[in-house]
Amino acid sequence: MSSVNLLEDRLLVKRIKNEKSAGGLYLPDYEESGSAHIGEVHAIGEGRKLESGKVIPMHVKQGDKIVYSKFGGQEVKIDDEAFLVLREQEVLAVIYG
Repeated sequence: MSSVNLLEDRLLVKRIKNEKSAGGLYLPDYEESGSAHIGEVHAIGEGRKLESGKVIPMHVKQGDKIVYSKFGGQEVKIDDEAFLVLREQEVLAVIYG
């Protein structure tokens, strides 16, 4: 994949389709799910910058599986692969396990 430099609190996310969690829960794919979606974080920005210049570090990290809102993010294509660019505030949860 090409090198990506995200600004502030943005994430580059690849959708995950038809997967089961370690606990055996079915994670529906993008087209089937009702209101939230699952993805894997491929790249992150440095964090949100306050007016004072202080940077709030990111809570999610590269490789995290996340739940994000249905209408969150902007779709982009990089090297013929589809990704979403989201703000960290659009992340609803991080999935562990």
